[in-house]
Amino acid sequence: MISVSLRWQTTFWCSMFIVTLFVLMAHGCEEYSKSGYRCIPIFGEKFPLISTIITGEFRSRLFVLMSVGIMIGAVEKNARAFYKLFHGVITPRRNKLMMGLVLISIICLPLLGVYDVKTYKYSHRFFA
Repeated sequence: MISVSLRWQTTFWCSMFIVTLFVLMAHGCEEYSKSGYRCIPIFGEKFPLISTIITGEFRSRLFVLMSVGIMIGAVEKNARAFYKLFHGVITPRRNKLMMGLVLISIICLPLLGVYDVKTYKYSHRFFA
């Protein structure tokens, strides 16, 4: 049986998600620089939001795949570890509430990429 530590999985998925976001920002900055956005994070400049950048079909699919990976590969496993760690320390109701909120976030983050901000504005805002 192959055993991979929780720390390694979390580090791997988070770093892959960050790299993916930087790649998406780089490609989106090229496209949105024609619209008046500047991709220099200076105070007062217009900088495109990630919701605006992932509106392209390729970028939204990449965002969905990586967000599913980070949610299942890192967030869900860490939540289960904390659930076990907090068992008996905090009330069972609060522990279940924490797990429920994590499950909601696991569902909502990938749906941000499915419902882009231009076509499905209200659905995107709901999941955000």
